[in-house]
Amino acid sequence: HAGRHWGGNVNKDDEGNRTASNSQWIESGTFNIVVYPNGYVVVEPCNVEHRLWGLIGFPLNLVPIDSDHTLWYYNDKLPEIVDEENKSTIRAIKVNKMFLSDIVKEAEINGVIVTEDEILNTHFYSNNFNYTILPFYSKEECEHYFREVNTSSAKTKLQLHHSQSEPIMNWMKSFASPKCVNFKPMKCNYHPLFELMSESELVKLEAIGITSLVIDFHSKGSKFVDCTDSKLIERYLNTNGYANFFDEDFKLKVEESLDYIYKLISASSVPFKISRQMVQNILITREYIDLMGFVVQDAASFIEEYRVFYKKEQEKNKNLTPFGRDVRSGSAKNAREAGLHVCRKFLKNCSDVNYLKTIGIVEQSHSLDRVFSG
Repeated sequence: HAGRHWGGNVNKDDEGNRTASNSQWIESGTFNIVVYPNGYVVVEPCNVEHRLWGLIGFPLNLVPIDSDHTLWYYNDKLPEIVDEENKSTIRAIKVNKMFLSDIVKEAEINGVIVTEDEILNTHFYSNNFNYTILPFYSKEECEHYFREVNTSSAKTKLQLHHSQSEPIMNWMKSFASPKCVNFKPMKCNYHPLFELMSESELVKLEAIGITSLVIDFHSKGSKFVDCTDSKLIERYLNTNGYANFFDEDFKLKVEESLDYIYKLISASSVPFKISRQMVQNILITREYIDLMGFVVQDAASFIEEYRVFYKKEQEKNKNLTPFGRDVRSGSAKNAREAGLHVCRKFLKNCSDVNYLKTIGIVEQSHSLDRVFSG
């Protein structure tokens, strides 16, 4: 963000000379005025935390500047060089990945004596940073403010949903939100399952969508659920963030399900996309296997056979099958039909023990655990 504020575009003055670049973003940050218990009045950042690392950190020599673009420090006393990218000669030095003090040293090497303040005033502080000050808003008022702002912007349903602050959402975000995970001071980490997903899927908050599906699945007693954004968000709002379900036992149940899905999918020799209906199908298949007295013993064998079956059954003669339509739909009804198809065709209704062994499934042990006394 220091590099973004420095600016990577090419600017020219009235005489055609290259000058300091405009910031690549001039967005409005938001601060709130807060009265602390000790009587201090503090201006707190509300939605600019990551940007402040750049805006404050670079002038203090705590972070370097960088960008996908070439960043230049211009000074008419510097020797001329060729800017290959823009096919022109300029008096500048390339400063990508440099701290402020590095730029001063590099300028000196090139025969120019300049101070850190001069560099900041001619390049960094010449770009504006717009901001809004909230007047002593409470936590609830701040959240309402951002919901209103986000609603009027081009955000997806999941992005708006992500701004909810009920306990279950805060818990979800700690292992499924790219914003929390990537903002290192938050000390959050993805659940291993989500580390298997692509960066583009994570940015689209698909990990939040999958977690919401698992939560809804268990809140309904392991029943089929609608897994579209709209339906999951509607269910979340209607239950006030699953207020009557969310406790330590419920958290363990959701985490255990994510662990189970990860154990299976990570055992595959071939990476494949993790869809919501596939997650729901795996969970309901597990419920059925358990009900029939079986358990997946060999995760690698099971997921290899399941993956091939799941893909092959979606098309026949290049035409989409009923199963293919079911797994590409987001409704609970389609999820049920897909689940029944897997039970009948893939598991063979758990009626053939020898066949089940070939796909990694064995009978559960009914023997009692041995108990040893001290």
